[in-house]
Amino acid sequence: MSRRAQNSNKQFLYGTVAMGFAVLAVVFIFVSLSLKELKEKAPNSTKTYYHIKLAEGFPGDSAVIYVADSLLWNGPVSTTDSTVIRFTRFSDDHTILISHTVNSPVFFFPLPEKNSSLTFQEKGDSIYMTIDE
Repeated sequence: MSRRAQNSNKQFLYGTVAMGFAVLAVVFIFVSLSLKELKEKAPNSTKTYYHIKLAEGFPGDSAVIYVADSLLWNGPVSTTDSTVIRFTRFSDDHTILISHTVNSPVFFFPLPEKNSSLTFQEKGDSIYMTIDE
């Protein structure tokens, strides 16, 4: 009687080990197939570069520039050197937020999809953006 119990326990143990290896093999196959598809779907990631130049109205004053929710510039703008900020696009949807100080109005501008040179000018109470590609 004890001999039969031992045999059934061994069979159950072997069956469990075989089932574990089968599950691991299936998971490995699906992960490897998924990685191949992800590599094929990945676009040719060419980085998009932007140059921001702060022109008329900004030299000698302070500026705050955000791209999406990331702070890009916070500080005074030089009167002697032209202030040029260079950055790369790190997501698909972006908006540039620009303001003089915390209490002044904030201006929103969409970010172009191609490499561009953006020039910001202040005229009166408004800020204008010009795009040079």
